Amino acid sequence: MESRKWGNESRSNHQPTGVGSAEEARIIILERGRGMMRKVLKIAVLTIGAWFFTAGNSWASMVVYEEVELFDTLSVLNDTFTVTDAGTHMATLTDFDFPELMAQSGMAVSTATELLGSLNAPGSFTFEATPGEYFVAFFGEAGASTSYGMYGIDISRVPVPAAVWLFGSGLLGLGAIKRKKA
Repeated sequence: MESRKWGNESRSNHQPTGVGSAEEARIIILERGRGMMRKVLKIAVLTIGAWFFTAGNSWASMVVYEEVELFDTLSVLNDTFTVTDAGTHMATLTDFDFPELMAQSGMAVSTATELLGSLNAPGSFTFEATPGEYFVAFFGEAGASTSYGMYGIDISRVPVPAAVWLFGSGLLGLGAIKRKKA
């Protein structure tokens, strides 16, 4: 009988005890492999399903309003935008520092009757919005050494974190497994 050494174990290439033939051993191994493949397939389907579910909701982070402008000396912007989905939105004012920092800048978001948030420097804030029309205002003064400034305004819906969706789908999967075992 030929024997091979694998680490600290010694293994023989003879049939395991308790199995009648090599064919029966092969069938047992195949059955165990099929069972394992079914489990792996179920996990893969749940994972891919959760991924599509969360990716399907990534549209929720859509941009509602966007403006980028290179201006000379002073800039004032008053514009409207429409919100179609209720929820938390984030307004961001960016000074692109091109060709230098702006001397002053500010932004405000409001409805026709209520101020929802404002900034007196680059930054961001969140606000709750329902479907309807909203207003954005911006003022900016270019830096002292050049007479140019560049800013960006971005207002977008804040998405539900993907972790929440993955956690929920994981709980559903565990519940389904427990139910099946019972």
